[in-house]
Amino acid sequence: SLDALKHFTSYGSSEFAIREFIRRDVKGTLKVMRTWAEDDNEHVRRLASEGSRPRLPWSFRLDAVVKDPKLTTPILERLRADDSLYVRKSVANHLNDFSKDHPTYMIDVLRQWDRAHPHTAWIAKHASRTLIKAGNVDALALFAFDSKVKVRADGLVLSPARLKLGDTLEITFAVVSEATRSQQLVIDYAIHYRKANGGTSRKVFKLKEVELGPKASLDITKRQRIVDFSTRKHYAGEHLVEVLVNGKVRGEQGFELMM
Repeated sequence: SLDALKHFTSYGSSEFAIREFIRRDVKGTLKVMRTWAEDDNEHVRRLASEGSRPRLPWSFRLDAVVKDPKLTTPILERLRADDSLYVRKSVANHLNDFSKDHPTYMIDVLRQWDRAHPHTAWIAKHASRTLIKAGNVDALALFAFDSKVKVRADGLVLSPARLKLGDTLEITFAVVSEATRSQQLVIDYAIHYRKANGGTSRKVFKLKEVELGPKASLDITKRQRIVDFSTRKHYAGEHLVEVLVNGKVRGEQGFELMM
């Protein structure tokens, strides 16, 4: 059956089906999948990583791997500098899954990898996105981002302040350096979406990474259309926007969504 899944994955994907085998025989199935990580076919190599992800979004969790990420790390080790972007994306997402349950372990794995290789560097940065957004000090340090940068966010304006579903929200602000040296910055923003029960759910969005010179400033404008998705439904009420620099809130402002 495993040989059949290996064959089929080149014509579609076996990433869901293989998980039933992992759930029933973790060690035996992962032993086979480690050999797939060295296959000439990129689809087979990707299956080794994607099929064994602990938190694959459209499938059930692999509880054994959630509990012990060392089970699948040998697969990722074989793929850490893979030539295929298709494979590298899966490896990065697999590591990002690790970060949700074992952030320290995930960072330790990346520290041991040779990030001078461009493929490995890409995987490491993409894998760390959740921790960087959250302001994790160790993840920021991994990429020379200081968690204690001296900056402020000035003039945060949301326009319009009241809008309807389908309208576009414009976010403008300036990031101003208060340091006498250049600083490496990762600039994001977060929206606290109103939920049906009246609470809020926070979603962080990427903006840019920059090197800001001493006492320099950078003007930012971002436009986002407020529409429903299959993964997000909007509800009327007050929403909050936060400006984040190196994971820390530097400014906030609210807008009202009317239905």
